[in-house]
Amino acid sequence: MPKLDRLQPVELRDIWPNEAQDFTPWLAEEENLELLSDTLGLELELESQEIKEKFWIEFRDYMVQKGSQLRCPKPGPWNFLIFSIGRTDFSLEPRISKQKAEIGIRLYTKGKNATAHFHLLKTQRDSIEKEFGETLEWAELAQHESSRMSLKKGDTDPTDEDDWKNQHAWLAAKLERFDKVFRPRIRALNADDWEPFEDEDEILDL
Repeated sequence: MPKLDRLQPVELRDIWPNEAQDFTPWLAEEENLELLSDTLGLELELESQEIKEKFWIEFRDYMVQKGSQLRCPKPGPWNFLIFSIGRTDFSLEPRISKQKAEIGIRLYTKGKNATAHFHLLKTQRDSIEKEFGETLEWAELAQHESSRMSLKKGDTDPTDEDDWKNQHAWLAAKLERFDKVFRPRIRALNADDWEPFEDEDEILDL
């Protein structure tokens, strides 16, 4: 009789540390697609990868045609692109999700000073959102040594090519606004200025 054992959960980033460099090439192999499809009961198609890459290629073309000052990274079959915002451990990421039917922008801060940088920016939340013109989502991800500020547009299908012009226009406008509002503030950040006890989220009721 064959010996049975327990299935063990694993951290996906331990296997594929980087989606673009590790997971995407692995997923592009037909035998791996079949393995994943058989295991999860999903019908994964290479077409979805091609659509993603085409989406970002046309987004890059849109940014160039509109004369954007932001330098678009090389497109690929990914859910997001990573833009620089002028400082190490910060990045701007336009994202798409067919499953959630949404597109959006995320500003990430990571590394040992991520918490300090996040809270220093959060103290400026009122002025940031006033200048931005919209309410943003603020999420501290301390367990991952990162945090993010984000904006989403729901009820949007990134595989609907007839709507790409509208989606690209929305992403470009919000991406440029994130850069304009946050870049000077990020440049001025000094992690030593953060005093945890003085942050409103850290004060305890005694």
